[in-house]
Amino acid sequence: NSQAQEVISFINKNGKTFKETAVGFGWGYSNLDRRIFPRIGISQSINLKAALPGSRLQYYRLVYDTHWYHPLSKNNYWIFHVMTTLGYGNGYGSTPAMPFFKHFYVGGSRWVRGYEENNLGPKDSTGRSFGGNAMVAATINLIFPNPIKPDAESVRTALFFDVGQVYDTKVRRPLGDGGTVQQRNSCLRYTVGLSLSWNSPMGPIMFSLAKPLNAKSGDQKRSFAIGAATHF
Repeated sequence: NSQAQEVISFINKNGKTFKETAVGFGWGYSNLDRRIFPRIGISQSINLKAALPGSRLQYYRLVYDTHWYHPLSKNNYWIFHVMTTLGYGNGYGSTPAMPFFKHFYVGGSRWVRGYEENNLGPKDSTGRSFGGNAMVAATINLIFPNPIKPDAESVRTALFFDVGQVYDTKVRRPLGDGGTVQQRNSCLRYTVGLSLSWNSPMGPIMFSLAKPLNAKSGDQKRSFAIGAATHF
């Protein structure tokens, strides 16, 4: 595979190796009734990572996550769940933009199911996904009783609606020697589907069947996905 012009431009300007002194800050709050398969409550977290002045590359990356669970029945078999993730990063000082290898990606088993892994958002000069420095993603789940064993503690089934996209906030900006990030059809993507989460001995795993509602030219769709359950 040919190397993207954006990557070549970055290496020509910054080199292949980097020394970095980074600092991270985090804040979290949770009153969920339990860690795996919560039934009621809210959790929120904010995480910031920044390369300090004096590092070869100077940038920051900020992520906000929230989960909210609200039971719809007395036995907690029916539950309304909303999850959101917002991310933003940029360069500062002598670094004009967040390094490409720190980009956010959307699409696949984690965010906006129904598309190939990391497929959405800006494309590089070769047409491959390049990610971006800003992302928005949300999931609305209607958790319903497992049809086989409604009171099972290790399995959770849900109907879901996903929405999200990733962006380069400096679309079509020149990168070094002439490479440019292209973002076409940058509107939010929507999908609906059915998921089954299993608290396996190796940790929570999610199986999803999803259908994109507004796929655009160039999007690569994938109806079935398996991945670590990050929202259940």
